[in-house]
Amino acid sequence: MQSVGLVELQRIEIARDCGYFPVVALVGGGVAGNERILVVLRAGAGHLGLGGRLEATWSEDGGRRWAERVVVADSERDDRNPAIGVCDSGEVVVAYHHQGSYGADGKWKGGGPVDTLLRRSADGGRTWTAPYPLSYEAMRGRSPYGKMVRMPGGEMLLNINGSPNAGGQDYASYLLRSRDYGLTWVEPATIAVGFCETALALLPDGDLLAAMRSREQPDAVWLARSADGGRTWSLPERLTEQGEHPADLLVLRDGRVLVTYGRRHEPFGVEGRVSADGGRSWGPVFVLADDAHNVDCGYPCSAQLGDGSIVTVYYATGPETERYFGTGCRAYALLYRPEALPGG
Repeated sequence: MQSVGLVELQRIEIARDCGYFPVVALVGGGVAGNERILVVLRAGAGHLGLGGRLEATWSEDGGRRWAERVVVADSERDDRNPAIGVCDSGEVVVAYHHQGSYGADGKWKGGGPVDTLLRRSADGGRTWTAPYPLSYEAMRGRSPYGKMVRMPGGEMLLNINGSPNAGGQDYASYLLRSRDYGLTWVEPATIAVGFCETALALLPDGDLLAAMRSREQPDAVWLARSADGGRTWSLPERLTEQGEHPADLLVLRDGRVLVTYGRRHEPFGVEGRVSADGGRSWGPVFVLADDAHNVDCGYPCSAQLGDGSIVTVYYATGPETERYFGTGCRAYALLYRPEALPGG
């Protein structure tokens, strides 16, 4: 596959010894007319760990300086896997996985109690409400992912992954929709069976594009498309190579689509591609980061700011980090211009 080198960018550290699974949203409250760049990420434990909690930080100067983190969710269970959305009102909604599959020694054992909870912020992420459970009971305990999509008219779409039954059969990527700003969620639709961690994007022509991680080999990113608001989806088509996942989608102001994803084989980091035709064809692979030390890395998430610049957040483990259990990782913000992106 054709590829090019590193994109010219600025890299800013936003969290040290934490920062797994960052998700980004643009909200009001920045200085001099700038948006507040809000990031929700995992702290308190490594990739796995009972002490896991969710924290928020933000930048009001285009991603160059970041606020001291505040707690979003911290309970007796492992609070993890956030998804983030912004309502028409400006209120922020975070959905997350409430994981209790740990033993008395705090080590992972599987099969424990799980739930799916949501919290809200009316002040750009500074303070958060008490949690409330996902209203669609059959999906309780499943894991949200990525950025929620806000449709014309205010309807919100959420990706959630898991099996709808206790036996673990038919693990799939699902879509839920809310018509009351994330208070209740209805009308589940199956995006694809055998997939998880799905990024969603609303294209300029009204179609929805999904970039999904396969749970089977090849462990890569696959694409699907919906022309009816997410109720039915096309068959998945493979985009990336083995070990390149999960993905984020961003529709740029010029109409191009940016996909970024973790490169979980050497050299470990983050790659991307650009499409000029709504994800039907893609330009060359380019490198955004190559600074991680093992496969526990990536999970990029991007937003485009009012001045046109792009911010992509991701995490990278250090040489001292034990894979999946260490806490020595860092979260970064990459700042770059869309003109620097090749192809598409």
